[in-house]
Amino acid sequence: MRLGRYLRAARLNAGLSLAELASQSKLSKAKLIALEQGFFLSCDIKASWLRQLARALAEDDDYFNLLLG
Repeated sequence: MRLGRYLRAARLNAGLSLAELASQSKLSKAKLIALEQGFFLSCDIKASWLRQLARALAEDDDYFNLLLG
């Protein structure tokens, strides 16, 4: 859940809507909502998703991995 809260805060700080982040990260809006809400188990979150999100949000994907726990 820490990752989801952080992703949402990073998205809002970047001034992006879910649709905008989905477009920039190439992840579906539904997947982004599920990530932000903590609906995925850590083991089901793919490293490529974190890389795509980190790139779109100008964040460090290693930090995202740390938040997974």
